[in-house]
Amino acid sequence: MNDNRGMNDAIITTGQDLAAETRAFNELLAGVLAKEPQIHEVDDPPATRAARERGAGPFPAPVRLPEGINANVPGRAGPIPVRVFTPPQVDGVYLHLHGGGWTLGSADAQDPLLWALARAARLAVVSVDYRLAPEHPYPAGPDDCEDAARWLTGHAAAEFGTDRLTIGGESAGAHLAVLTLLRLRARGALQRAFRAAHLAFGAYDASLTPSARLWGERNLVLSTPVMTWFWDQFLPGLDPEQRRDPGISPLYADLRDLRRTGTGPPRRLSGRRRGLNGSRRGAAQPGWITPRAHRLRKADVAKSGAGEPECDHRPSCRAGPVGDGVGGWPSLPDPPSPSSSPVCCTPSGTPSPRGCPTARPGSRCSASGRPWSG
Repeated sequence: MNDNRGMNDAIITTGQDLAAETRAFNELLAGVLAKEPQIHEVDDPPATRAARERGAGPFPAPVRLPEGINANVPGRAGPIPVRVFTPPQVDGVYLHLHGGGWTLGSADAQDPLLWALARAARLAVVSVDYRLAPEHPYPAGPDDCEDAARWLTGHAAAEFGTDRLTIGGESAGAHLAVLTLLRLRARGALQRAFRAAHLAFGAYDASLTPSARLWGERNLVLSTPVMTWFWDQFLPGLDPEQRRDPGISPLYADLRDLRRTGTGPPRRLSGRRRGLNGSRRGAAQPGWITPRAHRLRKADVAKSGAGEPECDHRPSCRAGPVGDGVGGWPSLPDPPSPSSSPVCCTPSGTPSPRGCPTARPGSRCSASGRPWSG
């Protein structure tokens, strides 16, 4: 593959048939969030964590599943808590780094999503409960993620019966996944132990990309003031130039050889409406992703990027809202659909004629039959 080829030829756009529905959802989301003080206005991370744990405000309380097992792995600052999901058949291991602006979230805050991923993709999932800012600013969180990754490279075969590893996360977790790969590369070639990276709506420039700076006050989970506040918690005392250090902002790092960590070309999943993208195209920077972690199959490595029209800062805008509260997203009423009645989907993404007895609650297919992908 020619590493210098233009990325525009490899960008695909998904969900065009759902753009109007997603706009309607965005309006509902903005209305719900407008009734609550924004996190930078509260300016109290412990209080916000406690409120989300109780399910106060628009965000539901986390759902913990018995399939999630708490464990610890060694780290330079002491044991690192992890949450482990092991399906009946294990074909690989996914090192998951949760989102939350480096300040919120936990390894056990998205049990239903991780357990569904583990079963559908036959992956053992190890979610890292890394230390959070502002109590533990940079580099504490990245240190924990690197240490967990180094442990996994040496123990996955013994613990899970396979050394096929993938890494990824959402939002801040996607950022931490890239930093982890860069750190492993700097210490040898350990990043090549990871065959894929799944980076969902990540932030890669701590000084803020132009679109992030220009997004403004509108709150679709994130806004320019919210994003600025998150970075300030994570990187106190650092000016914009210091924040552009490649060890902090991977947008400025040399990423070329990360494309060859495993199988296939890079792939990044993002929304095209988010203020965190460096471009409205949604995949402006090359070299981010290898195959999506939840589908280590040939069909998923054929394209280099995916952008979802009008999508905000959430796992996916395919087939309507992420509005059932699973994974810490606000519970919202369904927006009006511009198309015919949607079809329910099974966790594997196929329409279910019997309804959705095993589907993610609230998941839907578009009228064309395309599945929700979250």
